[in-house]
Amino acid sequence: MVVDEVNARYYMKQVGEEKYKVLDEDFGDEEYGIGLRKDDTELLKKINDAMDEMKSDGTYDDIYAKWFAEN
Repeated sequence: MVVDEVNARYYMKQVGEEKYKVLDEDFGDEEYGIGLRKDDTELLKKINDAMDEMKSDGTYDDIYAKWFAEN
């Protein structure tokens, strides 16, 4: 089956990684976002600041490793 790698890694982490394989082939890049009201610029700034902080202090990598098994 072919599924999004992020979803696949989450599923594999839950049910056992040994049962599945992530192929080396790349079917393209995807981007993710957080939806919010266009005029809510204060919330957007807080979200962006929090994401930047999480990436710089390693929290982002820790969360990713916990839920998706691989960076």
